[in-house]
Amino acid sequence: MLIDPPQERKLLEEEIKLTATWVSGFVLAFAIAGVVQPLLTGTFTGASPILFAAGVVLHLFARFMLRRWYPLEKFDGPA
Repeated sequence: MLIDPPQERKLLEEEIKLTATWVSGFVLAFAIAGVVQPLLTGTFTGASPILFAAGVVLHLFARFMLRRWYPLEKFDGPA
């Protein structure tokens, strides 16, 4: 079976997008559990800020990993 590099690249990009969507769902769940739910119910606990912070850390980690997978290309200006 021949390997088609452009097709392989597109497949890798789609896998990364699916993973990013999955992580985004976790971040949203942590944010809801840490901020929205206590605001709606009026029951703030010690876990609320921890859950929100976990969501922020997970979001920043996901951005870091995406930058490692897709480094910015150098731009030398107009051609």
